Amino acid sequence: MKISFTNILKDYRNRLFLLFLVPALAYGFQTEFPGVSKKGSSSLKSLEILEAGLASKKSVPASLFHLSRGEYQKAFDALTPQTESQFPWLKSYLAGLIKASEDLIPYESEHFVLYLPEDQSFLRFYALPAIEEAATHMEKVFGHRPKGKIRIEVYPSKEQFSAASTLTEEILKRSGAIGICKFHRLMILSPQSLPMGYRWLDALAHEYVHLMVNELSWTQAELWLHEGTARYFDTTWRSDPPVFLSPNQKTKLLEALEEERLIEFKRMSPSLVYLKDQDEVSLAFSQVSHAIESLMKDHGERKFVKFLKLMRKKTFPKAFSTIYQITPPEFEVVWQGKLSEEKWDKTKGALSDDIFFEEIDEDVVIGANVKGKVRLGDRMRKKGLFEAALIEYKKALEEEPDNAIVLLKAARAELALKRGDDARDHL
Repeated sequence: MKISFTNILKDYRNRLFLLFLVPALAYGFQTEFPGVSKKGSSSLKSLEILEAGLASKKSVPASLFHLSRGEYQKAFDALTPQTESQFPWLKSYLAGLIKASEDLIPYESEHFVLYLPEDQSFLRFYALPAIEEAATHMEKVFGHRPKGKIRIEVYPSKEQFSAASTLTEEILKRSGAIGICKFHRLMILSPQSLPMGYRWLDALAHEYVHLMVNELSWTQAELWLHEGTARYFDTTWRSDPPVFLSPNQKTKLLEALEEERLIEFKRMSPSLVYLKDQDEVSLAFSQVSHAIESLMKDHGERKFVKFLKLMRKKTFPKAFSTIYQITPPEFEVVWQGKLSEEKWDKTKGALSDDIFFEEIDEDVVIGANVKGKVRLGDRMRKKGLFEAALIEYKKALEEEPDNAIVLLKAARAELALKRGDDARDHL
């Protein structure tokens, strides 16, 4: 049986409820700049200024200034031979960006401008309150709020998101990337374009944390710290303690530690999107978010913010050593020791955290021992016998307590019985 998440419920309200709660974790990314590799070059400096939220008419070329303001046609029109020589990728990127974003409709809140596909305008009733709440929380944590209104773009298709994000469709599929913070704006793929949806509101918070780290450090944070910080904090606006490791990720992290397959932090640069596959990407996220938790537990948020700001004056290694009295490589060794002390149980039936761009066959993700119970539950549910269906689903969950597909089916039955709180508990 194929699973298409967008067909689970037809009315927008219930669909959005589930889109927020579906167990798969969102992967948002920080990446290097396209076509720029030389450290200290004027082109790299201009892009760093843009990402740090410091772009002005005097500090960057006119085309980049307009790009930073979301004025894409003006950015294209402002291209000069000198700018095209300095940024040979920019003209084609802007042309693709103009086309990809031309039908997006803006909706504003106090601190954000959200651009949505016209037929998904209802998303604003969820996205804007959530990101405002997340931003207020992050201001308390980091003591900082970006100036002006931050631009958020939600793209309806993988093709359009690819054009806007600078990530190829092959990279999206291999890495599971569905969000990015780039050119001082937040971009995500619409949750309606994925059959299983994803935690898209957390993805917005994730990208916002990337933007905060860029502004506080003036873009000097190393990739592992960038991603670990964004993942660790992306649920803190709604959950205490934060939910940064899924049951499946804890299991995979323990297995990687036991089998000596942990990914070196330096191998994660220039971006997690260039790791081998979604399994490696998920493992990397697990490692670095757990490492950030270690920093938070041992040193606290205030010292962490002090470290981020010190990067405006010192290199990442020197700032890290100054604040934490240990080098980054030494910290990586210490962190691995702390990871080995975790008393986690390996989970049964935990669905992979992979992002699915196409419909999936549930037989692939439901164990053989519980398929009979799930199928019986499905038959009961189709007949309107929701209480009977729940009994079968709960039997299945006794054997695979973390299987997201079974949890989702149980939640659907609870919703049919108008028990929204019980449905939320399953998810």
